[in-house]
Order: sequence, then C-alpha cells, then structure tokens
Amino acid sequence: MRPYRRPAIPNLAWEPAAVTCLDAYSFQVAGRNAKSDYAGSAIVVNGVSTSVVTTTYNGTNTIVYVSDPVCFPGMAVARVPKAVGLLVAAAYVGNMTASGGLAAAFDGVLETPWAACCRIATSISGYGNTAGCDWGASVTRTITRVRIFGCPEYEVLALSGAGTSFNLEGSANNSAWTTLGSGSIPFGKSFAVDVLTGFTQTAYRYHRVNFAGNGSNSLGVAEIEFYGY
Repeated sequence: MRPYRRPAIPNLAWEPAAVTCLDAYSFQVAGRNAKSDYAGSAIVVNGVSTSVVTTTYNGTNTIVYVSDPVCFPGMAVARVPKAVGLLVAAAYVGNMTASGGLAAAFDGVLETPWAACCRIATSISGYGNTAGCDWGASVTRTITRVRIFGCPEYEVLALSGAGTSFNLEGSANNSAWTTLGSGSIPFGKSFAVDVLTGFTQTAYRYHRVNFAGNGSNSLGVAEIEFYGY
C-alpha cells in the first residue's frame, strides 16, 4: 500500500494519542495490531532522513514514515515523538567560509582534510565562529542531538594545543539567536563529539554551532550533524 499523507488543513482533528511510542525502537497505533521494530532502511522525507517501518493495520501491510506525521485510512494524524533523524538543510548560515566553506560541514564526509574543511581563517576571540543550517521558508526543526567531527591534520584550533567549547543556537530570523545547549571539544586531531542530551527542544528555522575561538588561530571542523525532527 502506498503511504498516505494528509495535508495540514486548519480544521483537522489532530490526535497525538493515536500513536503510542512504546520505547526507542517500537510503536503502537491505537492498539490495533500495529507494533513493529524500526527497519534498517532510511529515506529523506520533507528534509528529514528517517527510518521506515512496515507494519500492519487490520491485516494490511502498510509503510510508515515514523519521523513524520502518519495517517492510516480511517484514523487521525499523529506523530511519534521519539523517532528522530539526520536533518537535511535547505541552505547554510555562518561565517566559517574559508577553505571548503559552510557546505563542507554538511556534506556527509567525516574526515575532510584541513584544506577543504569548514573553517574561519583567524578565529574570533570568544564565541562568534559559526556554522549552521537554514531549514527553509516556513520550516522549523527541533534539535535533539549534535555530532561534530575534526580534521585529520589539525585540532579544532589549529596548532593551538587546546580544545574549545561550543553552543547550539536557534533563531527565527538568522539575526537574534537563543542558546539551546552547549558542549566541549577536546584537544586532538580527528575528534568526534556526540552530544545527545541537555538541549532545549524549541523549534526554529535556523540552527547553528557557535564555537569559541582565541583570536589568533584558525578554527575548523570536518563535519557537523544535526539530528531531530
């Protein structure tokens, strides 16, 4: 059966309780023989890389996009809150435009060399070194996880002998920014930072990582990944 997707009409009856998240890997639809583990496959739906499951409703196999609103025939639209995926941007924002520029931070390559990475030639002292995503006009996302990867040749602040800290920030207009959480990057090459908790889960059109610099060394990263819905 082809997945059914109903448009958002103002007078629709939204009933989030129609889908119950049983744990991080399974769900149930109104208790009607519709429990299934997440499958290993993933597709991009409305800019979200999401898991796909095959479940049953009244004995009929049905594909469900578990990170998106889903609708079975005769049932209300509902969202599964724990289903999150790697987000795909419409455009990029920030001032880390040297070498490979902002696009290099979101191209899926985790070990981009320094000469092609996302960086700022001379870091700004304190916070103000930024790379992020614009999800698109009339689109907002909620971030639940951030992963950041370092280049193989240099640490995040090249030749500084130090790591740094960062803030996750959100904005409605790419001008006024709100801090949603923070993390730290250790000293060392090819680092991998994975922050899964502690973020304020408010939806924004724009999200960015704001790194702390030292005002003298170049600051760069190989990849940034935003997860959410």
